[in-house]
Amino acid sequence: MKRLFLSIVSRFPIITILFLSLQWVTSSTAIGGVSGGEKGEWQILLNNTGVVAMHMALTHHNTVLIFDQTGSGRSGYQLRRGYDGKRCFDSSDDSRVSSCYAHSVEYNIAGNKVRPLRLETDTWCSSGSFLSNGTLLQTGGYGNGYRRIRYFRPCDGDNCDWRQSRALLSDNRWYASNHILPEKDRVIVVGGRRIFTYEFVPKLSSGARSFDLPFLHQTNDGNEGGNNLYPFLHLSSDGNLFIFANRDSILFNYKRNKVIKTFPRIPGEGSRNYPSTGSSVILPLDHTDGFQKVEVMVCGGAASGAYRAARQGNFLKGLSSCGRMVITGNRHKWAMENMPEPRMLNDMLILPNGHVLIINGAKNGCAGWNNAANPSLRPYLYKPKKIPGRRFSVLKSTKIARMYHSSAVLLPDGRVLVAGGNPNNRYTFNNVAYPTELRLQAFVPHYMGRDYHDRRPGNVSIHYGKGEYGVRYGEEFTVNFWLGTRPSNDVEFSAYAPPFTTHSVSMNQRMLRLRCKNMVREEDGWMNAVLEAPPSPNVAPSGYYMLTVVNGGIPNLQKRNKRQPISPFFTNSSGVSLVSSETTMYATEMVSTSRFSYQRLRNEGGLDKEEDLEGRAFGRTRSWTRLRKMASRKRSKIRIPGLRRFLRRKARMFSTVRVSLGRVLKRLKDSQSHMGDLFAGNYLFMQVSPSPLKFIEKSVMGQNLHGFSSSYSVGRIA
Repeated sequence: MKRLFLSIVSRFPIITILFLSLQWVTSSTAIGGVSGGEKGEWQILLNNTGVVAMHMALTHHNTVLIFDQTGSGRSGYQLRRGYDGKRCFDSSDDSRVSSCYAHSVEYNIAGNKVRPLRLETDTWCSSGSFLSNGTLLQTGGYGNGYRRIRYFRPCDGDNCDWRQSRALLSDNRWYASNHILPEKDRVIVVGGRRIFTYEFVPKLSSGARSFDLPFLHQTNDGNEGGNNLYPFLHLSSDGNLFIFANRDSILFNYKRNKVIKTFPRIPGEGSRNYPSTGSSVILPLDHTDGFQKVEVMVCGGAASGAYRAARQGNFLKGLSSCGRMVITGNRHKWAMENMPEPRMLNDMLILPNGHVLIINGAKNGCAGWNNAANPSLRPYLYKPKKIPGRRFSVLKSTKIARMYHSSAVLLPDGRVLVAGGNPNNRYTFNNVAYPTELRLQAFVPHYMGRDYHDRRPGNVSIHYGKGEYGVRYGEEFTVNFWLGTRPSNDVEFSAYAPPFTTHSVSMNQRMLRLRCKNMVREEDGWMNAVLEAPPSPNVAPSGYYMLTVVNGGIPNLQKRNKRQPISPFFTNSSGVSLVSSETTMYATEMVSTSRFSYQRLRNEGGLDKEEDLEGRAFGRTRSWTRLRKMASRKRSKIRIPGLRRFLRRKARMFSTVRVSLGRVLKRLKDSQSHMGDLFAGNYLFMQVSPSPLKFIEKSVMGQNLHGFSSSYSVGRIA
């Protein structure tokens, strides 16, 4: 009952991978005829995704969430019937744009198709993190979305959609960054435009507020639009948080609101954070040093004064430098090297073999509406283990500009999904230098070529201990795979946490090289490897990871796995709720930040006058339709036709009963789906203490942990 506003012209074959099958696709058609040259290949997957990929995130159900802002007017995906229940027509009336056009879609990788999703509030320049059960926690945005908390729990069918929590953030979070924390499924939200604080979701207590972070005041450049928005966050192996903003960085103990270290300023002029947007990764953590060495890398950015110059139509050349620094230990110094060309607005992704892909972006200007020029069409490949001067290589060029509001994510089959790009404040396809981009591409790295099939591991499966449904931190588990030739001397096993990607920031991206304690080859080519799980959630926060076998730099098709510690609450055999022994004690001296008036923040340089006027004018152009209460009931209505008809006839006056029954049936359906996933052999179930599974199965949302009432439960294990 829904149609694309712009027709999809063609579709190309892509790789199909099912997360729940643990099966490698060996057919040559699975790689779309890619020859596997060293520079890679490009594929066009869809000519119209319907929405701009301002934000993207890969879920553990083999789908990708793609969403834009809701205030951008008509998108490329018009609905036949609006969210308010009325039929949609092509009209110049903007009053129903938010109801008749999708601003979020879910892309099905296997089916190469999208379906629309509903966003209730504006997600413009928002942030997100995955929780341990695979639910995407999404925070902030603009206007009516400033303080909103949203959830998306992926599912196998088409019944999952965005849900908005009744709980609110303490501060407006526009251009903030998120990171999942080691304890209790808690997420930290840092910064935002004109906001120099951080807070936790869920809150530490019912009355908890945000906490002042002076580092954000110190790095704010009001004359240049901030230059510290979307700060880079990385969790160190000691449990502290690395925060990089503008050109400076700190190691922060968020439990005690204390700066542990202040690192040297990255050399060179210019800035690295929005709107001088560069990108950052934490390089793969390795078992050889106990996962203790943590090294971050920052690449690209804009020149000094680029923001003001771009607003006058002068696009300054961006930065070509990259910096690497080890943040653990006692010796900290940036090691600098140069990319082949200047770059900003670039995404950085860690590939299965540990190499870093730098993709998308521009060479001149900065972030913002029409603030950049000269798109960067050629991806760069960075090999961290090579000697300096030989680490960068230039890959095959694309013909599609991916600049402001574009994004990229790594797919389970090893390709990189690339989408988005819109420097215009509306969907604009004509008479502009860089039209709104709705095409969906995949970059196919060279390691997927046919020439490497004889070295590629296949049929990967995971086996746990007797009676176990997963693996606990620090314990052993077995991986079986097939290899046609004898393995090379360089066989690695990596676990990858896919990020939430927006504005060149890949939040929570993380890769670990796991220890192989023993590996045996059988006569028929089957390999049995005994691996050791990471030692703690500081190293690998609870959640879904893609396990990859890499033979001489050639990875298998990846498989998503789960490692999860005890949840914040568990039950003993008597059903009494207990607080986990892993409870983190936060310092009592943490105090709420003082409130700053809008006028004071503007005078301090948090917002320049032109941007202030532009933002206010943009907000006035939006016209929101008040949604009827029945729309919320409609989302929860019973999906069994016979029972629905019966209730219409016999219980029309008892709407609350009807809604309650619908919720009960939905919860039962969620539980069945969840248990199906559990017994499909999909999880690396990592647990701190050896409590029996049946004693620790509990709904976290039933505890109001993330602001939902107990009537709605997100199913999960542990």
